[in-house]
Amino acid sequence: MKSSRRLFLFIVYIFSAVALFFILLILLSQTAWLQLITDWSFILTILLYLLTIEEFYQWVKNGKRSEMSDIVAILFFFFLIFFFSKDVLTSLMGAFSIYLWIGIFELRDYPILNKILIISLVTYNIIFIAGIFSTFLNNSRILDTTFAFSFWIILILGFILFGRKYLIVWRFLSPEYLMLFIYIIAWLAVVIINQVAPIFITSSPLGLDEFKIIDFFLNIYFILILVNWAIYFISGPILSKLLGIKKIENFDLLKIVNKVKKEIGIKGKVKIGFGKYPI
Repeated sequence: MKSSRRLFLFIVYIFSAVALFFILLILLSQTAWLQLITDWSFILTILLYLLTIEEFYQWVKNGKRSEMSDIVAILFFFFLIFFFSKDVLTSLMGAFSIYLWIGIFELRDYPILNKILIISLVTYNIIFIAGIFSTFLNNSRILDTTFAFSFWIILILGFILFGRKYLIVWRFLSPEYLMLFIYIIAWLAVVIINQVAPIFITSSPLGLDEFKIIDFFLNIYFILILVNWAIYFISGPILSKLLGIKKIENFDLLKIVNKVKKEIGIKGKVKIGFGKYPI
């Protein structure tokens, strides 16, 4: 993107925020402003917005984003939505929904990856919108049902965008879909247990004045975080088994891979092996 266009977007970003601030200044009463400045999520949103300005400036100046820009953007969108909804899952889905638009734009020249991102974007947006309705209507079943159907949403969108070729893409991405399916099972298990024996605090807002340490440990999202960590630690062996990856001991091949690894700047460990891939 040309530097003049990047500068224009940066100016629009700043002036839009300033305009929104003055509109709120005119519309909100003094009492409402006092409530805002005592809300920790609002303060975090403002701080993260200042960080986004810094990241935006680096992009305008250098023509490329820094390594921290992705994390800053996701955190900003997360706390911005959390400020209004006070719901963790809705904020998380909303943050990734907004951020995926950037990914789709950047990968527009790669049709297969672009379509896969579109599938993710639509799925996240459906869950995000369901979360909004679920929060404001105080009906958790709307979000639970939508989340449970997310697997089928991905499957249907895949066939719409790829047609019969999606069978190949599906086979290639089968480990990722298996992981998603495990996440869905984990979510449904927690929801069912909560309905049968309501021991989890699923709708407790995380406000400073109402938050208790027990709310954190008995919250549905804490249980899901534990499940996610467990899946993370077992995903390596599962994916290796599904893809039929076999460890190799060819010294020459290992030397070539390590050389390429250094040239492209990979610092972590790289697993080397032969696997069975459909494409």
